Amino acid sequence: MKRFLLLVCAGLVLFGLSCPKKEFDVLLKFSNPQSKSVPFNGYYLVSSTGDSVEMKGTTPGEYRLTAKSGEQIKGTVNKDSPDLVDTLEFQISVDEEEKLNQRTTNRIIAIQFQIDVL
Repeated sequence: MKRFLLLVCAGLVLFGLSCPKKEFDVLLKFSNPQSKSVPFNGYYLVSSTGDSVEMKGTTPGEYRLTAKSGEQIKGTVNKDSPDLVDTLEFQISVDEEEKLNQRTTNRIIAIQFQIDVL
């Protein structure tokens, strides 16, 4: 009987480990390498809801969301300052794994992004 319970428990543990993760923590982070306050604006869109979320503020800043497996997150980010010395750095991480890291010093050229959550 003990062996049977041990096998059932081991099976449940292995089954739990083999199930794919269904939800992921997504972090959209805005920063400046010189720790300056740089204004930014943009939006992101989550494929499952179709909702567009505005992002606006100054660095440092971040937006957090929970995405499901199979969803797509896409959007655009602009530096909202004409000063060419200021750099806007934009990062996307999914469950603390970096998926995107881009910089811009130009307010006209937008950072466009699209990631698939798997």
